[in-house]
Amino acid sequence: MVDASDLTKPAKLIKASKAFKENYPQNSDPGPYIIGIGDSFKITQFSNDGESLDITVRTKRVSEKGTVNFLEFGRLKVEGLTQSELEEIVYQKFVQNGVLPNFEIELVGFNSKRIFVSAEAGSPRTIPYTNVPIFLDDVLSQISVQNNTGTDSKITIYRGDKVYTLSLSKVSKDSNVKVRMKANDRIYVAPIIFRKEAVLI
Repeated sequence: MVDASDLTKPAKLIKASKAFKENYPQNSDPGPYIIGIGDSFKITQFSNDGESLDITVRTKRVSEKGTVNFLEFGRLKVEGLTQSELEEIVYQKFVQNGVLPNFEIELVGFNSKRIFVSAEAGSPRTIPYTNVPIFLDDVLSQISVQNNTGTDSKITIYRGDKVYTLSLSKVSKDSNVKVRMKANDRIYVAPIIFRKEAVLI
């Protein structure tokens, strides 16, 4: 690629990745998954009468009000809690209502958070954001975004009021470039258009 932006200096050849300034987000741990509206979890209760083990499994979905209903102690506000916080609250509720608190909770439905992806080569996509860490290369692989030899694309990540820009060729080739995604990230992939020109150097 030719850089002829400064007319007071001779044009020069540069790498495609230098066509824009890269700005990488910090790979900070976003912390444990926060339960939201539409998410669901499975609660498995164990009871032993001395002769046999009884197992009861129920699936709870978080309502639009951010609550779930338990037969043992009624409605419980769960929106905004982590799994460990939910387990602690349920444990205390069981104890208060005289129920043996022998149970397990597992998050099984992740519907409150998404990663939004748009590329010129295809339709916009949404990818569920779960309690399993997901990285930028995982997202690009899911939407089949590939970098062809001799080409490049600009990846823009919108995160809150922050904007980050990356080179697709660099992300694809360098295994050390690992960008961890966060809930509700918006990603846009646009090819860098190269125009054939004759330039005297």
